[in-house]
Amino acid sequence: MCPKVSKVAEFLKEFLILCSLEGFQYVTFETRGREEMMVKITPPSSFSWSKTMLKGEEIDKSLAPASPRYREILGDEIPDNSGLFLLAFYQKYGKPGCWARNIKESEKFISDLLGDDMIQLHSLSDWRDHPREAVLRIICELVDVSCGIKEAFKLNFDAIRSYLHENTTAQAISLYSGLIELYKNLYSNPWYIEHAGSEHVVEAIDFLCDHLALLLAV
Repeated sequence: MCPKVSKVAEFLKEFLILCSLEGFQYVTFETRGREEMMVKITPPSSFSWSKTMLKGEEIDKSLAPASPRYREILGDEIPDNSGLFLLAFYQKYGKPGCWARNIKESEKFISDLLGDDMIQLHSLSDWRDHPREAVLRIICELVDVSCGIKEAFKLNFDAIRSYLHENTTAQAISLYSGLIELYKNLYSNPWYIEHAGSEHVVEAIDFLCDHLALLLAV
């Protein structure tokens, strides 16, 4: 496998792993085919999207997403004060891209904040230097520059507690195991710890390990 293809494969592998996980405080992921991931960001209620940093010179008008934006224009399923973004790796571009799709604030949609202009992030430009963690860095930077949150992967403890009541034990074990592996990788990742700190990672590992042990003991 040539180096270029290998890096793309690593990127897409990380892409799919994150889309298989849930239970985060600020972000949720949904895969859309092999090339696209929908990223929903829900910051604290006090945050105002009208003051987001994702405006002005932070965009690139030369590359448009393959999916038409009308698919997310209405977005009735988007919670208030949330932003919906498209992260994709199109083979025709040969690099990842990120676009704002819809943003809901005070029960109103401001989907024309960026149109179909690609958001410019440092992590998008240097993804080849870190192919195994490129998606992680892109998500972290997107959450940081859009709403000032460093702990992009902070665990939603309430969501994890309720997950078992809404799903089978086998599904819960699978999710908890996947999250534990993610947080262990984050803890051993110097870049992430410098960017976001380690306290929320340690808390997540302890919480998930305790709950997983209880499930396995049944």
